[in-house]
Amino acid sequence: MFFDEGNMVKFLTDVIEKISTKSDTEPRRFRSRARQLTSDLFTRGLAYTLVLIASRGSTLGVEQGLFAENIEDLEKRLSGYLEGLNPEEKGYTLYGAVLLMTLRKFGIVKMGRLADVIKDVVGNPSADAQALIVADWIARLADAFIQT
Repeated sequence: MFFDEGNMVKFLTDVIEKISTKSDTEPRRFRSRARQLTSDLFTRGLAYTLVLIASRGSTLGVEQGLFAENIEDLEKRLSGYLEGLNPEEKGYTLYGAVLLMTLRKFGIVKMGRLADVIKDVVGNPSADAQALIVADWIARLADAFIQT
């Protein structure tokens, strides 16, 4: 069963617009991750991509996306997890949290721990296909709204 793509695009447009207003390098790092990780998702699947994101960012920070309802909530939840991370790690963490927040909000993954999500989606072609649609929209919106 596929999700409501129109509402997902509206939701993500608000998210990406909010991210684009940050004054540091975070938006550009987010955009870079969105461009890069879509191809990983296509070639290796959602489970692999989530593990890759968590290994290069903050696992607990990425996991916050499973509990956030919107970008404002996510920013509050991430504030403590982003401290002490270098810009690359912040980019991975923010991207992973946004991806998970969107996947959970539209019923592709369930709320819980990141480890449980990975176990649920490994080898699940439906989750892979739906996550790829979400990731592609994130990448396109990031390209459109986040300027260099």
